[in-house]
Amino acid sequence: MHKFIVLPHKIIESRKAGTMLPVFHDIMSGDEHVCAELFGPVTLKQASDFARDPHSTWFETDGDVRPLKGKPNHSSKPHIIHVNRSHISMNKRDRTTIPVFTVKSPGMKARYGHRIEIDGPVLLIHSATPLSCGARAWIETFTPPKIHDEKTFGEARSETIHG
Repeated sequence: MHKFIVLPHKIIESRKAGTMLPVFHDIMSGDEHVCAELFGPVTLKQASDFARDPHSTWFETDGDVRPLKGKPNHSSKPHIIHVNRSHISMNKRDRTTIPVFTVKSPGMKARYGHRIEIDGPVLLIHSATPLSCGARAWIETFTPPKIHDEKTFGEARSETIHG
């Protein structure tokens, strides 16, 4: 079993230093990766108690983990999954449970969930060039992810207003 957390302080250090530092930390082995390919299934999870758990979001797999030097080439566009830091902050501040995982699939609007399952290989990416939303670390997969408790942007944000 591999259980990974993203190290936000390393993303910030990386950005300041203008270099790529390992940001994916395997809690079980202690290994850290800049980019890695995971062979699933992979599950992304979100803890229910944001205020007490410093690692409130993580992903785990029983499959192989292979460090990568660069991204593999694929002809189609991947599904992109990342952690929404502003939702984590709002949850901690307001004691809400807004879903923190954002899933961007080709040709679809962004969707949100508390737990994501991916039954195929995934690629963990940390890049000095952020996505359009500002994410500097994310997951790419060509296997459609299963989103538990799926919400649209409006539904996710309405939880902020209504609690």
